[in-house]
Amino acid sequence: MGSVHAAAIDAVAGAELVAVADTDESRTGKLAAEHKLYRCFTDYCGLLKLSEVDAVVIATPDALHQEPAVAVAEAGSISIDPPAHRPYNPPLAAELCS
Repeated sequence: MGSVHAAAIDAVAGAELVAVADTDESRTGKLAAEHKLYRCFTDYCGLLKLSEVDAVVIATPDALHQEPAVAVAEAGSISIDPPAHRPYNPPLAAELCS
C-alpha cells in the first residue's frame, strides 16, 4: 500500500516524498530505491524527527493507526491517511487533537 501512496505523492505538484518508513526493511529499501530516497526507516519515529516532514501517510492496517497517528500529532505533523474502515469516534478524535 505504501507504494500506491508514494506514487500519488509523486504525482502532486508541489509535494515531495522525503522519506519512507516500514517495519519490513526490504520493502522500505525497495520503495526508497524506486523513489530515489536516501532516507528510509524501519521505525516511523526516526522519520518524524526530520524537520522537512510536514505530513505523514499512515499506510498501516486500520487497527494499527492509532499509535502512529498520535506520534505524528505530537511531532507537529499532519496525518493524511485516516483509517478507512473505522467509524468516526468523536471522543477519540478530541483526545488525539488535544
